Amino acid sequence: MKFSFTISQETLKHYAQISGDFNAIHQSGLVYGALVLAMIEAQIEAQVLTIKAHFDRPIFINQLIEVEIQGEALIVTVKQKRCIHGLIKYQKNASSPL
Repeated sequence: MKFSFTISQETLKHYAQISGDFNAIHQSGLVYGALVLAMIEAQIEAQVLTIKAHFDRPIFINQLIEVEIQGEALIVTVKQKRCIHGLIKYQKNASSPL
């Protein structure tokens, strides 16, 4: 399964308000890792049980975030450079493409 998305400044601002995390580092446009994982989970048509992620590089607002899931392997890239990798365990739904 492959898909992509971007995170805007507006989305980053809403996430800060909801999470209560106003760390100054995110005011520079650095995207919250938990927000990226939540966006990935929202795209999967299955119940996500666990995500174990390793963050290799920062992701900034308005970058095209490309996600690939093969089995339980999760790879997230920006500009062909790996930013996040790990394992994702999910329970397939009858209509799930996974």
